[in-house]
Amino acid sequence: MDPEYRHRPFERSDWEGWAALWNRAYPQLPRSAAEPRDTMDRLVAGGQRSWGLGVEHRPTGQLVGMVTLASQPIDADPHAFSIGGIVDGAHRRRGIGRALWAAAERQSREFEATVVRARAAAVPAEGPSFLLRRGFVETRRSIESVIDPQTAEIGRWPDPAAEARRLGVELFDRSPGGPADRVGESELAELFDATEVDVPRSGGAARFALTDLRAWVLENPQVRPSSFWLARVDGQLVGVSYASDVPGDPHARIQQFTGTRRAYRGRGIGSLLKRQIVRAARADGIRRLSTVNDATNTPIRAAIARLGYRPVTEWVHLDRPVEAGSAVSAPP
Repeated sequence: MDPEYRHRPFERSDWEGWAALWNRAYPQLPRSAAEPRDTMDRLVAGGQRSWGLGVEHRPTGQLVGMVTLASQPIDADPHAFSIGGIVDGAHRRRGIGRALWAAAERQSREFEATVVRARAAAVPAEGPSFLLRRGFVETRRSIESVIDPQTAEIGRWPDPAAEARRLGVELFDRSPGGPADRVGESELAELFDATEVDVPRSGGAARFALTDLRAWVLENPQVRPSSFWLARVDGQLVGVSYASDVPGDPHARIQQFTGTRRAYRGRGIGSLLKRQIVRAARADGIRRLSTVNDATNTPIRAAIARLGYRPVTEWVHLDRPVEAGSAVSAPP
């Protein structure tokens, strides 16, 4: 690495520098420092292992590159780690990326990881190319889309109560004093398990341990009761959709997951749940509601397009066995 730079442990305070790097690289996907900081804090509090390295420009003291490595609570492989990193465009081709990923590879071995997972924007192509040259293999692609709930044509959507009656479902959120008070935690856990099992995802099915489901969804203060919707038919929960607020940005929210039991798909239940998420976001003054869907999941992508979501970024997801060699650049 160029002697004009030095690497050092990544500190919690460095997330401000990370946000500046991210927003220069991805202006279409603005992020605050509080968002990744909150995520990493929650990972650590949940017992996940993490590590980070920053690169500082000696003359200015500015953070110009970083890499993080963390195990994940939602993963079929407990020895899989997600890697994330970014290098300032004005400081590339100085050996910073190579130095960061060499250090990350060493750390992944210390963690006894079996696989490292990365994500890079498809455009510009240099991100995925960097990864592929270092032994990563593309596993899937996903599309991140956004909608402004304040300008969405909600008035043209079917009345939710009438639509629920037409579909023969009971529709409700988790507001205290409502039907959700009679839904047990184990019932919700079973619903997530049944609806997530075949969602496209690198490395196998997405599965929440009950403790993680509780921490990241059911008791997560970022998931408001009005942003968590359920559908029930003849006493059985058949669909769920929830969104979470974004720390540091009161006008942003993330549509995290929508799932319907296989036997009830194709009836419009998922779309009805998603519309309720947009309605709730509008009522709360949200201006940016984002969601990420697998590129091959054409039914859900068509459904959100009809709601008014527009795609903003295509992500390439890649895996690399730790034994394969050097690591790689991708945003967290």
